[in-house]
Amino acid sequence: MWESLTAIFTSPSGIAFMVLLMIFVIVLLFFSKKGYFNISTKAVKIGQDVNTRTLISQQLDYIHSYILSLIPFLQKHTKTEYKLRFILSEVEDVFQYAAVFNSMSLSNAYIESKQIKAYGTIIKYLNKDTDDEYFFSEDFKKYVYDETRNIVTGLVEIKKGE
Repeated sequence: MWESLTAIFTSPSGIAFMVLLMIFVIVLLFFSKKGYFNISTKAVKIGQDVNTRTLISQQLDYIHSYILSLIPFLQKHTKTEYKLRFILSEVEDVFQYAAVFNSMSLSNAYIESKQIKAYGTIIKYLNKDTDDEYFFSEDFKKYVYDETRNIVTGLVEIKKGE
């Protein structure tokens, strides 16, 4: 058996076969890294992680930009900008967690759960004695719920556009 294998791999056709096999493997790896297709086994994932990483990065940038765009409107109702930024960073964490674990949908139940979570995060850090009454009004709750729906919709659109 070993003699026959030695004869095959030392012959000119055996060497040509090995060179072609190596070229095929190199081309296969190149195309999978470029994202033309994915190779997934128990031990190796090639091609898929690059797209997932890019998608999550885009979603995190969207979340951060959207949350920062809320600051000018909310500054009208607060005296301490630092507290506002801290609260918004906590709200941002709620959406970052959803983006990283890629668990988003446009179902009403999902959006409602994120609305409750975002509003609860905000209220948790507010004090009725020192903070503006606006933050405890139904208008503010509606504002948070609407903005949460917009954020989730934007994140799902980014995911669909991958």
